[in-house]
Amino acid sequence: MCLRKPTCQTSAFLAANRRNAQKCTGPRTVRGKAGSSLNALKHGKYARHLSAKLLAAGDRGGAALYARVCEEIKLAFRVADPRMDAQVERLANAVVGTARRAGVLGTKPESPLLSASLGPRSWSHSRFTISDPWSRTGLVYWVQLKGFWNRDRLFASMLSKAPTREPPLREMLEHRLRHRVFRLRRPSFWELEKWRAGKKRSQKTGFRI
Repeated sequence: MCLRKPTCQTSAFLAANRRNAQKCTGPRTVRGKAGSSLNALKHGKYARHLSAKLLAAGDRGGAALYARVCEEIKLAFRVADPRMDAQVERLANAVVGTARRAGVLGTKPESPLLSASLGPRSWSHSRFTISDPWSRTGLVYWVQLKGFWNRDRLFASMLSKAPTREPPLREMLEHRLRHRVFRLRRPSFWELEKWRAGKKRSQKTGFRI
């Protein structure tokens, strides 16, 4: 048994492979590189400078959504200390990452009345809850899914030739990131004793996910 180089790998064949490899170098522009850096974004909890990456990738709707989520978190928990900005950004990264995984591509109009009446009607992978036990405040985010096509409407649409149109407001609310601020239950006696036995309140200020 003798070992020898394959006869098909000639100099012309190798040169053609090198020329073809130059055509598959991936994105070359700054915007393309920024967009490809977001391909591996899953939950967003460990992302850094997500707002700058969204702007660099040309996703202005995602950047506006990120800024709105930061303002909602600060307003819900009354964050006034600049030292808490890093934690607020980390929570906003997780919310935006969850929204992108569920199919939210940007900002859409919101109806507070429907949000209060419907409530979170999505699966666990598209729901994100933040709570602060000291202020007894909670903030939940969920993705508004389409709820118009039930069994009766789908059966009626299959019988008729004309397609059944959905109300425009429902179409606008589809895949919309919604939020609601709620009050936590009153802590029990043992929970209060556990919190009092720990550090001071100023040293334990923070959120729970």
